[in-house]
Amino acid sequence: MLLVTFNASKIKSVVLIVLMGTVLGGSMLAFSLLAEKDRIYLEDYAARVSFIESCGYTTDGEETEVPTIIPSEWNELYESYNGIQKSQGFDLDGHRGESVTRYIYNITNHRHGENITATLITDSDGRLIACDISENIVGGEITVLIDGK
Repeated sequence: MLLVTFNASKIKSVVLIVLMGTVLGGSMLAFSLLAEKDRIYLEDYAARVSFIESCGYTTDGEETEVPTIIPSEWNELYESYNGIQKSQGFDLDGHRGESVTRYIYNITNHRHGENITATLITDSDGRLIACDISENIVGGEITVLIDGK
């Protein structure tokens, strides 16, 4: 018969090692998820709608495509909008003066009901560089898309 004994210090060491591995693994996963945002390519309609659905929203199927140039000089509105983007892991600062495309979709399942749109902004390669949910009413709010509902 094989008998294995552990004293309290060995058990504490094993628990500490497992705990450190869990923390390290979680940190690596969080970093990986943030890095993934630099590699989200939405090159066609199906990919864009799928991305919106992955955030917990549904669309009415209509897509509005708007070519846009991000201004080189920003006012408070652009600074505020970029703050929303930074909270999602994006940053438009490096895209000043660039031509981008905004894809706008009517959202059908938002808690605030009607007049809600999702906007996806991609660079010339189709890489997602910004996204939001907007209430399209006077004084409406613009919020993060990636947090879901």
